[in-house]
Amino acid sequence: MLIRYTVLSVILVCLVGCTSFKTSALLRLENDSVVREPTNQKLKGIPVKMKVPSHVGVTIYEQQILMAPDAGFVDSLKAAEKEAKGKITPIANTIKSLETELDKHKKTIEGQIALKEHYVELLNRINNDVGHASFSKWDGEVIKLDQVIAETNADIDAVTKNIDQANKNLIDAQEVATEATKAASTPQYSLVSFTPAQLTVDTELIYTDKVFLVDFKRPAGGILNLTEAKMDDEQYFANVAAEVTERTIQDINTGLKTLTAKESENNAVPTSANTPEAKVADGINFQKSVIAYKRFDISEPGWEHQMDEFVKRYVGQSLQIEVCPSQQPLCPQPGTPKAQVDDLVPPPALSSGADLAPPFSPAVE
Repeated sequence: MLIRYTVLSVILVCLVGCTSFKTSALLRLENDSVVREPTNQKLKGIPVKMKVPSHVGVTIYEQQILMAPDAGFVDSLKAAEKEAKGKITPIANTIKSLETELDKHKKTIEGQIALKEHYVELLNRINNDVGHASFSKWDGEVIKLDQVIAETNADIDAVTKNIDQANKNLIDAQEVATEATKAASTPQYSLVSFTPAQLTVDTELIYTDKVFLVDFKRPAGGILNLTEAKMDDEQYFANVAAEVTERTIQDINTGLKTLTAKESENNAVPTSANTPEAKVADGINFQKSVIAYKRFDISEPGWEHQMDEFVKRYVGQSLQIEVCPSQQPLCPQPGTPKAQVDDLVPPPALSSGADLAPPFSPAVE
């Protein structure tokens, strides 16, 4: 009888804290087939995907002034466009006039060549008889026509060169008119930087999806039931809730459910070169431009030092906000009234939230 109770006690002790769920780890091959891990050992618990902080993103902004052109400048661009377009028509008319003149010269030389051929034919009929009464007359006409034809050819060459030059001038005028039209239709904004450059630093905590195994222990007595188990689109458990007799594990599941549903408030990475600007007055806007961005892995040792050096590389050379020696005029002494602080520190630095004390704590190795 004593042995029977002893064996029963050992069984109850072994059942206390026994794993209720086990998970088999699978591997995805290159051909998209899924196989078990070679060890074929089941892991304790069920997989739950959670967002955990993994990186810190640091963005360096430069505050600049975006200025629109005044009305007089815009009017001058439109006037330049009108002037450039006005030069095209005279050049085109000149080309038409030269082409008409060229056609006239070509018709003239055609008649001269035909007349010369007629006189040459007459000379051939008398077999170049020098003693013929009309030989000297026709021979003289041929000589005159040769001179006239040579002069007409020279005129044709000159007109052709003028047409070629006019065509080049027309192309140049059209290009100038195109550029003038583009300049007049495109807003000529100018981006002006402060001297020294006004830089601000923005940090964000980046979250990464990771899978954890949640192990629900079977109680020594009572029942373990899963009251809620929802899976997301990627077939991970999004919500898991269990109920046991002693009600202890239910509080843990409530906290787990809260953590699982929590999303990062700052999960966006800057993807544009510029951020939305703040309008100050008509034609003047404050523009924040991204000049540097880097992500730091918080699991790496000394990532705080790396982030500190990254910030000093840009901001440390401009605003000198990483240190504040007492002899610097921009650094107010302890106990300085706020009115004097506003006079010492430039407004852009105050508005950007610049910290005049060391902004980063030493890294914990």
